Amino acid sequence: MRKRNQHIYPWIFKWHVIGGIVSAPIVVILAISGLIYLFKEGYEAPERRQLMQVDQTWRPKMSYQQQWEFVQEKWSRNTTAMAIPQGTDKATEFSSGIFSDKSLIFLDPYSKRINGTINISESDMNRVRKLHGELLLGGFGTKLVELVACWMVVLIITGLFLFWPRARGWRAIFMLRIRQSKRIFFSRSA
Repeated sequence: MRKRNQHIYPWIFKWHVIGGIVSAPIVVILAISGLIYLFKEGYEAPERRQLMQVDQTWRPKMSYQQQWEFVQEKWSRNTTAMAIPQGTDKATEFSSGIFSDKSLIFLDPYSKRINGTINISESDMNRVRKLHGELLLGGFGTKLVELVACWMVVLIITGLFLFWPRARGWRAIFMLRIRQSKRIFFSRSA
């Protein structure tokens, strides 16, 4: 059995290195874009805060039904939802569509004025999400990301096989190997 392991070890090491070299650039792109996407809310908050501000004068406020009808009349898109504002100094938010086709419009209920719109498909964070999910390559990019995810599983398994200390059993994984040479990670026996 030991002879067979000696022949399979170089083969697994070679595939581990090749898989790592091929996967590494895509994994780095996914890691960076995922890290950027984590801060999506903070990045988009200033624009949304600006659109949510209203000049709260003592003019009468439109009822929610009037606001809904006003937005239906003024907006070319089909309104699907309305978010009730948290305070009297906030605009009412209406949305249309879902996911990356979603659009938002903000209505000042006092001045009966549209504060602005946000089209999710045109936002910077949507581009980052597309980079993270499909590498800006559409369906082919999605398949490529899935393939790299599968290769990462293979890399983990082969990495465990290569790193596993053969002579001392499973407890040796948790032991520090300070008396070994600096080439411990490239050595087969530990």
